[in-house]
Amino acid sequence: MRYWLHRDGALQGPLEPSDIAAFPEVDEHTLLCPEAKPPRDRKNWRFLRAFPDAAAAVAARTDARVARREQASARAAAQAPPDPKPPRARWPIAAALAAGLAATAAFLGRPAPSPQAPSRPKAAELEPWERAARQRVPGCGRSLMDVAGGPPSVSAQGGTRVR
Repeated sequence: MRYWLHRDGALQGPLEPSDIAAFPEVDEHTLLCPEAKPPRDRKNWRFLRAFPDAAAAVAARTDARVARREQASARAAAQAPPDPKPPRARWPIAAALAAGLAATAAFLGRPAPSPQAPSRPKAAELEPWERAARQRVPGCGRSLMDVAGGPPSVSAQGGTRVR
């Protein structure tokens, strides 16, 4: 069976499944229309996975690419000379500082400080305006506090005033 393909803003086809699989951007979510149906009618378009012959052609292409990539990486690993140098520490200064702190703590008889960062309070432990400060507004990427113009101001009576 042959299919119509909508690609780069133009209608292409009718194409054989092997021709459709030749396009690198075609995947199981690509819309196709069978040749026997009018392509101008939107209800005739279906996902590629609904057509077994086209789906098999695209899957075969994908499997061949994966096999070639695995063969190339195996060849590169076999041809690469072994690294004579031992791997360096990623952060040598930080490692030296941590070792120095541990040695100083041992000398003073205290436990070494933990390298973990202090934990942030959970959302349930925060004030309502602090929770709003962490929450992002969909679509713009800014926090609710940025949109509202900052934290709420406190009135002379001690209550929180809403803007």
